[in-house]
Amino acid sequence: MKGLFIHASLNENGPEDIVRSGYISSGGYKKPNPLRFQIPNVGHVPITYCSFYCEGYKGSYQRRGVIFEPQSDLIYASPVDNFEFLRCGKWIPGFQRFVFKSIEEMLAKYPTQKDFKEDFRRYFKSLKAEEIFPPAPFAPDSDMSKRADYSNNEDWINLVECNEIGFIAPLKVKIVDTFFSEEELHKKAKKFLG
Repeated sequence: MKGLFIHASLNENGPEDIVRSGYISSGGYKKPNPLRFQIPNVGHVPITYCSFYCEGYKGSYQRRGVIFEPQSDLIYASPVDNFEFLRCGKWIPGFQRFVFKSIEEMLAKYPTQKDFKEDFRRYFKSLKAEEIFPPAPFAPDSDMSKRADYSNNEDWINLVECNEIGFIAPLKVKIVDTFFSEEELHKKAKKFLG
């Protein structure tokens, strides 16, 4: 399996802090906490996220980050940021079909982000509107909400985005390199991956 683990940070000193500490974690490496929206089967343990940069997934959360080797095993791989499985703060029914136990399993099913998005759209359309957007006082009509959902927009299919790889936090890492722009990430990936 050819690819790179990358973590892009929102923090101003994100890459430098990760290089200095040798850890990636939500909330710092000393006392991470579970995040508000983690997939339910790991909702009780602190999770940190990264992406697996490879031929079919050449996106990153942010433009600055690190290329690294994880020092522990992943707990899941998803072809998209798990927020894609949330609507109105609730998990869509059956989202688990898109979450895998390994990167190999994920890439076998969805070699590219576009493969995933086309399958997800078909699945999303097969669900009843009330399953995704339950009727509630002052809420828009369920059918209208489903029709207006961003996953129905053709541009969404063609957006290049990253996958999500979950690890128990804090994640000890061996830093391979850093990047400070999308162009630099692509250039370094080409060097490492050939």
